[in-house]
Amino acid sequence: MIPNITEAEERVMRALWGAEPMALGEVADRLRDAGWSSKTVKTLIDRLCEKGAVGVERWGRRNRYYALLEKDAFARKQIGSLVDRLFDGSPQDLLAFFCRTQELTPKQARELIEMLESGEEAP
Repeated sequence: MIPNITEAEERVMRALWGAEPMALGEVADRLRDAGWSSKTVKTLIDRLCEKGAVGVERWGRRNRYYALLEKDAFARKQIGSLVDRLFDGSPQDLLAFFCRTQELTPKQARELIEMLESGEEAP
């Protein structure tokens, strides 16, 4: 099951996704632009650990943190929620809205059509 993640917790996850396990200070450095103290980052990490989204390993005297929740799984849940809330569960309506409201280059439009026709995933 994919846990519910707050916007603040999502920022921590973004710092962890695709990275080697990191000490608290390293995570806080990646989130410097948020203006959070190390204590705030630690609180968010602790919540994510409780939710099963972040793992912790002992490294000497320090803990190192890593993502357990995969970014793709999180994105699927978020997109599914968006489709349900705004498009009555219709991915077709989401795609139609996207195509109407975004300025796609001809190349991007061709690639999108090719993906839809072939059933392949985006790169």
